[in-house]
This record gives sequence, C-alpha cells and structure tokens, in this order.
Amino acid sequence: KAVPGLGGIFCITASEFHTHCYSHYPKRDRTHSIKEFNDWARADFVCPRCAERSPVEVTAEVIELLNRGVKRANPKADVIAWTWSWSILEDDPQKELIGRLPKDVILMSDWERGGSKKVCGKTFIVDEYSLSMPGPSPRYKKQLALAKHRGMRMMAKLQFGATHELAAVPYLPLPHLLAKKFEGLRKHKVDGYLACWIFGGEVSPMTRLAGLMSQKKCVCAADAVDQVARETFGEQSADAVVRAWKKFAQAWQEYPFSIPFLYYGPMNYATAYPLSLDMKKVPLIPGWLELPRDKKGHLAVGDNLDGWIDPFTPTLLVRAFTALRKKWDEGVAILEKATQGDSENRSLKLERNLAKHISLVVASTMNIVRFYPLYRKYRQAKKADEKAKLLKQIRKLFENELENAIQDRELVKFDSRLGYHAEAYCNLYTLDDFDYKIQRLKSILRK
Repeated sequence: KAVPGLGGIFCITASEFHTHCYSHYPKRDRTHSIKEFNDWARADFVCPRCAERSPVEVTAEVIELLNRGVKRANPKADVIAWTWSWSILEDDPQKELIGRLPKDVILMSDWERGGSKKVCGKTFIVDEYSLSMPGPSPRYKKQLALAKHRGMRMMAKLQFGATHELAAVPYLPLPHLLAKKFEGLRKHKVDGYLACWIFGGEVSPMTRLAGLMSQKKCVCAADAVDQVARETFGEQSADAVVRAWKKFAQAWQEYPFSIPFLYYGPMNYATAYPLSLDMKKVPLIPGWLELPRDKKGHLAVGDNLDGWIDPFTPTLLVRAFTALRKKWDEGVAILEKATQGDSENRSLKLERNLAKHISLVVASTMNIVRFYPLYRKYRQAKKADEKAKLLKQIRKLFENELENAIQDRELVKFDSRLGYHAEAYCNLYTLDDFDYKIQRLKSILRK
C-alpha cells in the first residue's frame, strides 16, 4: 500500500538471509555433503510450531502469505518465488513445494545451477552462475516442466556481465556464450529473466547484447553480436573484435568450475598476490569481500591451497587453465593487431586491455597453484641438492610472476575498473599492492 507503483517482489526462501525456521535447517538430510548444511543441521531447532510441520509446508505458506498481501495491495503486481538453494528444503526438483504454490506466483530458477561440465575430460558439478556452461541445467528443465504443467509462468536467473568465475572485472567479454543462453531461453519459452545481482551489471557489450536479444522482434545470435561490436568499436575494428570474442568463448568453456575455487581461490586478485619464501598457513579468504591486510597494509595471504583446490588437483587445475589461456591469447593477439591499425579507438584499447588483464590473471592463478606444492617440498627438503633444485623452479616461477605483475600494474593504472569487486564495494588491490609485490620479488631474485 505504501508503494502502489511497485511492480512486485521476489522471494529468497532458502539459505542467504534467514527468512523462516527452515531456511537454514536441512531437516530432511542431517548429514549433507555441504559443510554449511551440516553445521546448520546440528543447530537446535527451537520453534515448537514449525517442528511439527515440514519445510515444504512452511515455505509454501510463507510464499502464499506474501503473495496474498502483495495482491491485496496491487492485484497486478508480480510475486516471484526464486528456487535458490531449495535443495535445503526438498530434493530436486522440489515437486511437492512447486505443487503447493499459488498458480499466479512466478517461479524463477537458476539457469546453470544443478548442472555439470567437463574439465579435462572429467565431469564436475556446476552449482553457481556460470558463463562457461551454456545451460539450462537438468534441474532447471525439470522445474520448468513442473511450472508449465501447473500453468505457472517461469523465469530464469542468470548473470550476464560477470560471475564468480571472475568477478573483479567490469565484465567478461563473452558475447557468444551469452547469445547461446538467449537461444536456450527462447527455445524453452521462458517467460522472463533476472540477469543482474551485485556484480557484472555495468553497461557493457554483454548488457547491450542482452538488450538486443530481449526484444520481441527476433534477432539471431550472430547478427546481434555483430551489431554490438559495430556500435561499440566502430566499423573498422568490429570484425576483428568478433573474431577475438569467438576465441574467448572457446577458451572460457575450459574454465575449471568448482564452488571452493570460485569462492575462496585467489583468482580475483592473483596478479597482485605477493608470493615469497616465507608463506604461512592462513584461513580461507573469501574472494568476494575486502581482502585481509597486515599491520603495514599489505595483502595478508598465505597457504590455504587445500581449502579451495578440491575437487581438482593442482595438476588438473593447471592443465585446464593452460588450455584456457592458450585459446584466450589467440583472441588477445587479434585485438593487439586491431589496436595497432585503429590506435585512436579508446573503446578498442580498453577491450584489449581487459582481455590482456584476464590472461595475466589466469597466468598468475596458475603460478600460485604451482607454487605451494613446490614451496612445501622446498621447506621439507633435507638434502642441499634437492633444496637447490626446488629453489631453482621457484625462482623461475617468481621471474614469471614478476613480469605478470609489472604488466598488469600498467593495465590497472590505465583502467581502474580492473580489480574492482562490486560485492566487496572496493578495489581488491591497488597500485601500491603491485609495487610491494614487485619490490618483494626483485629482492628475492637478487639473492
């Protein structure tokens, strides 16, 4: 009533902010494979009323009451029930819960969550937004079928500009992969989408492509990508940009996707990560928050590899990123050549710099992954010749990392969007962090 022009609401009823007694309590599965679920299940359940009811019943009632209140104030307003983390409440695809919802509620499900992808020939679960996986996931398709069977409208939740795969960039230049998602949305007759959240929402070639492909008049993927390139970078360089984007799309599909790596790996700040020969064990560092610093203000990182490498091994992760970077750099080379022939094109220069930055981020991430197994062996080695051999490998890695830091410092100096993480509300690293890392590595390499 206070906001009569409000178009509607959407509801997150599992995980995230605590909204009802079962939003963090996996009653049906007290020994869940996800650690957080186990922690929640061990907590005391203190509500005597909800204890006698099922999570499905309680959640459906909460959504029904919200829908009733919204519709009473404005019958035309939409109520969107988002299926985020509903596996806490009921097994996928949540047939009973969907069956209890009012038919005028819109169901919204995550396009990629509940899917899987192959990394170096092995299959791994996708349980977050992903630009490296086209979608839709099997879970999405099952929930779509349940909603349509009941006559409900169905939406998709996606991230268009960036995902936790790499969020400390203004956007990931992957229009061809985004276009594939739009083709899927059309094919499955999805009624709408929510495509932004806390990062990746900056106006970019990705959002422009989304605008074109969201229009009622059908625009094919190739034409839409081509139009965005011409409008953003001009006629002279558009064809080169499209060719580069194709290489980036091929590369990004090699991305080694896992929740521990996305949430706690160092990729968002890899080029500023200050390696040394005195790395201590540290707790996991959330990559979506402002980074921890020591008393002198330097990034306080260390050995927490075991907490984010699973389900991969260091060798497999490096293999995947090596394949990704090889293809990615083919696209960078195309943009480099285009920039030489169109040197006054600032938009093109920014696109090239973004692509180079991402390449360096991948390279530094691989170096961090390579470093810790070597460093552990170096610290444990007793024989002088073995220690010297390991130190030689570490020094070679440090030389490469020094070059990465020097190059990326110039890119970040030119474009302050690089390294900014919208969920953390800050640049994860600064030019001073690069200076510290560069000085530290030079000091080690002089010895």
